[in-house]
Amino acid sequence: RTSFRGDIMKTTKQNIKKTNTMRLVERVFKKPIEELLKQWYLDEKKSIAEISEISEVSTCTIQKWLVLFEVPRRHLTFM
Repeated sequence: RTSFRGDIMKTTKQNIKKTNTMRLVERVFKKPIEELLKQWYLDEKKSIAEISEISEVSTCTIQKWLVLFEVPRRHLTFM
């Protein structure tokens, strides 16, 4: 089963066709993009805007990648 989302084709969870931008970020940071997203978003608790600034990729693209790689979203908390 194949579905299209923007310029990324997703066929299965394990078989994601990476874009040139994903490969560029991987080369710069020397880690797989999925691992980077999980590290920044889940472990380091960085916001999408912060990840966007670090990686020099738009916030919309970061949001799409989080969905694509099924990174669990954090819930907003108010203090």
